[in-house]
Amino acid sequence: MRQWIIGSILLLLGVVLLSSLVIMVQGRYDALPRIAAIGIAGVVAALLCIPLAMLAARPSFREAGVAGIATLSLQVLLISLSAVFVTAVGSDALLGAAFLLLLPGLAALSSLSLLHQPGVRHLAMAGVSLAAIAAALSVAPSIDAAVRSTFWENWWIEARIFGQVISVTTLLLLAAAWRRPAEPLMAPFLASIAPLLALLVTGAMILHARRTGEERILGIDPPVLLLVCWSIAVGVSLARPMRVARLQGSTAFLPAAFIACVIASGVILAAGAGLRSDVGLALGGTVGVIAASLFAIVALVGWFNWRVEVAAHAASITPGEIGCPRCHGVIVIRPGSGQCLQCGLRYKLTLESPQCRVCRQDLMKIQSDRCPECGELIRHLATGSRGDGQAGSAESAALTSSS
Repeated sequence: MRQWIIGSILLLLGVVLLSSLVIMVQGRYDALPRIAAIGIAGVVAALLCIPLAMLAARPSFREAGVAGIATLSLQVLLISLSAVFVTAVGSDALLGAAFLLLLPGLAALSSLSLLHQPGVRHLAMAGVSLAAIAAALSVAPSIDAAVRSTFWENWWIEARIFGQVISVTTLLLLAAAWRRPAEPLMAPFLASIAPLLALLVTGAMILHARRTGEERILGIDPPVLLLVCWSIAVGVSLARPMRVARLQGSTAFLPAAFIACVIASGVILAAGAGLRSDVGLALGGTVGVIAASLFAIVALVGWFNWRVEVAAHAASITPGEIGCPRCHGVIVIRPGSGQCLQCGLRYKLTLESPQCRVCRQDLMKIQSDRCPECGELIRHLATGSRGDGQAGSAESAALTSSS
């Protein structure tokens, strides 16, 4: 992990240093502000590389961490090139491309983080493909504009907009596919229809405007139709991961309230845009803020419930006993860390599910001799039993001690 962090930071600082030297050689009158902007971008990216490098050090999230670091490096490179570029058009185009990479990079990182999760590998690969298409649509027009040093053309703007729309659709599809292990596939499949329809409507509107020169479709203004479609897509998709919070009692209504506020916000904003009403736009924005607050509340309550469940489960585990290798006393073992009450020898106990060495598929309760994801022959633990949840097979315990 330390090598990942050091390498990522050195790469970013190298790009910043090289760009600063080029600007100094150019002898521009605004060299100092440009160098300062590059330096700030490099420092921010270097700080963000630390958690990404920690993520890349974990086998199940290595690809996600690498994708995040690569996105940051490309953004710093584009910002540096925008500062070095002589023409104003090229500089603005590259700077815009750096910021437009944010959503495709987030979509790629989110997709790759699910790459080794059971049952969603194909969805993760589809998300990565969509994120790559979105990144190409967002960056290619900017590079073309920078190289040709010409003013914006319509297809550049349309391509960049559609690239951002694909990124948002990818994130919503990943949210819609969220399900519990025993939940059927029909529910996430139906939830994924809403963002796909919103994407198709957006693409159809762009093509219709480009071919006919008319923005209205069936007499409907584009903002009205888009606001309604995307509000429904956001509400339906984000309602899926909210189920994981397992809200009960007085908080059980929050997911339904969130969906209602999101859809209501889109409808009110659409009505305000269609009627050219400032009051409608303000009211729709207020309802949207309420929806965002509800989503944040559900996330916090879900995190708190998860912590409570983990603590309750750990407390319910029957402790075991081993002999202390130092004082030959008795150590009571629980998951977590502790120490011998007689001599102070510390211990740490961790529980890990067995994983396939090729694709990192979770092999918990797997009855086959081969990995269900990649077909690799499973080498079971020393007991020779299969991953049926029995001791020594479905979970391996690592016990380390230190003085």
